[in-house]
Amino acid sequence: MADGGERSVGGWTPRNPAQGARRGAALLALLPRMLTLLGPPAICAILVALAAPAQADPARERAGVGALQAGRDVSDATAAAHYLDGVALTEAGKPAEAERCFRAARPLLRAGDRPRPMAALDHALGVLSLRTGHPGEARRHLREALRGRRVGEDLPGEATTLTNLALACEQQGELALAQAHLERARDLLAGLHRDVEAAYVDGLAAAVRLRRGDTRAGRAALKRSLERLAKAKAARNASLVWLRASAAWRTRGRTARALEAAECAGDAAAACDDEPLAHAAREAFLHASVGAGCRDPEGLAAPALKRHATPTAWANLAVLSTRAGDLPQARRWLQRAVVEAGRRGQVETEAQALVSLAAVQLQLGDAQAAGTSLRSAEALIDQSSLEALRGHLLWGLAAEAARRGARSEARTLAAHALRLIAAQRAGLDDLLGPRTGAALHPLRTLALRLAFEAGDARGALETIDRTRARVLVESMRAHRGPRLELSAPLAARIQSAEAAVGRAREARRSARARGHLPRARKASRALRAAQTRHERVLSRAQRVRRLAASDLVGDEAPASPRPEDLLRPHEVMVLQVWMPRRVHALVVTTKSVRLVDLGTRERAASACAALATPDFEAKALQEARNVLVKPLGLRPDARVVLMSPEGPGWRLPLGALFPDRDVAVLASPSVLAVLNEERAHRGRSVLALADPGPTGVDSADTARAPRGPSLPPLPSARKEARHLADHVLAGGDARESDFIRLASSGPRRRALHLACHGLHEPDRPELDALVLAPSAEADGHLGLLEVSGMRMQTDLVGLSACDTARGTVHAGEGLVCLAHGFLAAGGTRVLGSLWKVDDEATRALMIRFHELWNPPTGKGRGLPAAQALRQAQGYVRSQPKWAAPRYWAAWVLFGVPSG
Repeated sequence: MADGGERSVGGWTPRNPAQGARRGAALLALLPRMLTLLGPPAICAILVALAAPAQADPARERAGVGALQAGRDVSDATAAAHYLDGVALTEAGKPAEAERCFRAARPLLRAGDRPRPMAALDHALGVLSLRTGHPGEARRHLREALRGRRVGEDLPGEATTLTNLALACEQQGELALAQAHLERARDLLAGLHRDVEAAYVDGLAAAVRLRRGDTRAGRAALKRSLERLAKAKAARNASLVWLRASAAWRTRGRTARALEAAECAGDAAAACDDEPLAHAAREAFLHASVGAGCRDPEGLAAPALKRHATPTAWANLAVLSTRAGDLPQARRWLQRAVVEAGRRGQVETEAQALVSLAAVQLQLGDAQAAGTSLRSAEALIDQSSLEALRGHLLWGLAAEAARRGARSEARTLAAHALRLIAAQRAGLDDLLGPRTGAALHPLRTLALRLAFEAGDARGALETIDRTRARVLVESMRAHRGPRLELSAPLAARIQSAEAAVGRAREARRSARARGHLPRARKASRALRAAQTRHERVLSRAQRVRRLAASDLVGDEAPASPRPEDLLRPHEVMVLQVWMPRRVHALVVTTKSVRLVDLGTRERAASACAALATPDFEAKALQEARNVLVKPLGLRPDARVVLMSPEGPGWRLPLGALFPDRDVAVLASPSVLAVLNEERAHRGRSVLALADPGPTGVDSADTARAPRGPSLPPLPSARKEARHLADHVLAGGDARESDFIRLASSGPRRRALHLACHGLHEPDRPELDALVLAPSAEADGHLGLLEVSGMRMQTDLVGLSACDTARGTVHAGEGLVCLAHGFLAAGGTRVLGSLWKVDDEATRALMIRFHELWNPPTGKGRGLPAAQALRQAQGYVRSQPKWAAPRYWAAWVLFGVPSG
């Protein structure tokens, strides 16, 4: 598994020096990008498969793909256009749109029986999944690509696919398999005398050897690879190899070597003038500098950074000094960065350094100097149109205004800064380490402090909503947007057109088989007409989807929803706010927003810690109610509490804290706004997965808990699943690949239920997983990134396993856990657990919950989900053997409380 702080470098993408004409034919313009993803033989395979003439579409001519309308029929040309759109969008950094284009090409190529283009398409999807942080999905696509390529037919393409497959395996922690794939790819390339590519792949294999602890062989292979790359003057490939080596050394705790490798990566990136690689090298250097065994990061980093004496080097030294608490030294480094950037004419770097310098000066109490720095940065930003920095500039101006007592001006500037920075969309690489959210956290703290001092509860609510759970909200919008905007008539037209194409193709095949040429010609004309209609419908749907995507991901952050538009009269939303010294809460109803002071941070943290264990005492529970619930002053008619926790509040057993009210967890009002569109939706069937096997271990301990390499069976889980579901996958049939396929297809479901083992790794959310049965396509660990990449439609996801509501809390972002992954993937509600749960008690609670929430046909509509959970917990608590909180209090409902 890749280190949690490492930024993904991506797959093997050797550059082609040929550059197409800027406004020339579409093939020439896109050929370098296609070569980047697939290699020349794969491109040839596509062009050979689409070799006969066809009609050109003027609209696609204008879009730059008309030259590729060369298929045997319309579907071939449409597939080529979709594929090229996907390649271009991948290189443009638009993964969601690229994936939609690739998905649109898939059924057309499959229907036309195009194995080699299908292999190229699977490879492109695999690279896209790898770049967007979905290694499990990448492995599935890349395996399909390998199967589609005939052995020995396309050796360079096979080597490329093997390399990217190895990188996906490495990200999932399967280092031995990654090394085997890389060595096979290296041998293929060496046999083709492609020395640069072979040396690069050999360097990746060396980094994997280092991570596995094979230091001697790894260092020898690394040295050999880098010598060959240096001889070939392949600086970009050398930089990538050095980055991998830095990550490998950092994983092994060898901080000094990781620093040296990151420095070399930066040198190589500078030599080839590749700013993204240089940025990745800078991040690798900073990660290594604060890594294991590094007690003096500044002292260790200073010699290497000073030797380069670049503005970025001085700025990085300032970051290290700030982390070490030496603000005067940080100020000196930033002043040198400003001078050096100005001397070199690096305007953006100079502006960034000035803003950072102002922040340090404010912390040192020198408001006048901070104001001067900020005005200088503002002048640079205005002159050079560096709008991406304006939000951070306004943040500094707000802090400076607050320091000199201009509270109203500071609040206005902070609100504007929040809007600008929040408009910078969070990407998938933010999911496991929300860097943008962490950058927003100090600004959020300042804005909230100003709002609390002014008694502006609604301003505080807007600030919280703009900053909390940004990654989750963006992912939810991206998953739901393309599905919600397609109207039922348009979906019906797509299905009808697809069916017409299938009938026409079958008629042509039958006529040709019988040798009836006139009928075959007539069927061919009918097929062309059906394919033309199908293409028009698909084009219309694609335009609608692109419009929806542009609405969801625009240049401005969406406005925060109004509480009166979100809540119902009997609902109240409680948002916890943990400030540096005190804890506050916002109590939101349809009529008002109140600000409540919950006391000191120390007292609130102590109350939360006492409830964070399965065996909490009644005295601790009463203390937590006195601190966290009683001051809220909730009215008796507020029957439903929508809780938005923060910090330690994410570990609270809410069913015990609010025994007389229905409770659901929502990370922010914007999450509720997205889910409210699905309140009225109701699925039908229930798909359950239970006790994946084989376990091969008998154990008296039936807790659904993480263990070592062997897992005890869960006999109650199978009974639970059979009682609840229409379709059950159990034992060896409960494969990860089958579950993903079934959960992501078909009509909307009433529930997806997973009764299995859960794995939780504190502070490493990328390792959290549900343990399913393995297969050739998947390793059996359904992790957070794989879950968030799924597309599902379901009213509820029941995670009947351990620790599925636990994860990592990021400052300024919130909780990252499996439950939120299923919300992002399309679940309207998710039921998760806060700790290890008992097998038999869990079966009783889940069966009771489903009987209340989803009764059999003819027995009523059922209770709201939050009310059903409260009553199910009460039922389990009423049993003497399960009266202790550890058996019933762990369960928390995420999402919409009703329905």
